[in-house]
Amino acid sequence: MIKTRLQTQNMHIGITRDTSDEILKNVKYKDIISTFKTIIKKEGASGLAKGALPRSIQASLSGALSWVSYEVMKNLLIN
Repeated sequence: MIKTRLQTQNMHIGITRDTSDEILKNVKYKDIISTFKTIIKKEGASGLAKGALPRSIQASLSGALSWVSYEVMKNLLIN
């Protein structure tokens, strides 16, 4: 959740990739620690777990696809 909040905060407030001082003042999440504290303070510990299930499913599927692709290519190249 922390990574997602840091990466997507600019999308929510309509900021471009400009890094001027004015834009940096309006940023809600500045670093990992402050993001962690803000989420805990406003949403509680459960706020950190939001989106964990979809991310876990995506990671599992990605890993499975990589493993299957590797095994198929290995067998093709060996034979």
